Amino acid sequence: MQYKSSFEISVNQKLYKVELIRKKKKNISLKLVDENNLKVSCPLFTSDNYIKAFIVKQSQWLAKQEKKRQTRLENSYLYQDQDYIYIFGEKKKFTYIQAKAKLIINEEEVILSYPKKEERMKYFYRKIIPLLAEKVELYLPKYLSFLKENNYLAIPEIKYSYMKSRWGVCYGKRNLIRLNSALIHYPPQCLDQVLAHECVHFLVFNHSKQFYYYLSYLQPNYKEIKKLLH
Repeated sequence: MQYKSSFEISVNQKLYKVELIRKKKKNISLKLVDENNLKVSCPLFTSDNYIKAFIVKQSQWLAKQEKKRQTRLENSYLYQDQDYIYIFGEKKKFTYIQAKAKLIINEEEVILSYPKKEERMKYFYRKIIPLLAEKVELYLPKYLSFLKENNYLAIPEIKYSYMKSRWGVCYGKRNLIRLNSALIHYPPQCLDQVLAHECVHFLVFNHSKQFYYYLSYLQPNYKEIKKLLH
């Protein structure tokens, strides 16, 4: 049983929207979701005043988390409304034009035309799917051979969509892998590693020692590659 509510609070001269979840637990926890949102989980009968005082008391912790988040963003390959964009790890000039939908990617520049600015990246992530699929076609055969060697004979279906919190998802019962189209921004080995990760899930559903044994066999340097995907 849990109860959800929300409120706003100012900490470090910044206004946050707080998602509050009351449930059966002993301790109160705080999470910085993004630059404007916090998530608090607390025992069922914790008062609103106590929760707000707890958040304010965490002001130094919040400041540190904000700094870490900003550092991650500055070092990320993800597009963040700049005048440049990464395509498979290569930095290119990015130009947006408010016009009829069209995407052009050449050696030095990405030109994106779309009528609604706020929806332009949704269009972008749909249009780049063939580029991702082309890479996957190169990487997938070695993983299919590995699955076959381990008695998984089906050929998984690969789909793509933009996801905020996951690089890939394996749906074992549906024989389906869904890859995050935002992988277009990262070096190709990141796409390869995520594909390998999800393929191994057809053999081992959880992240046990057996799972990482298989993954390290397919991707010996997966830990180093994973560091790029922050």
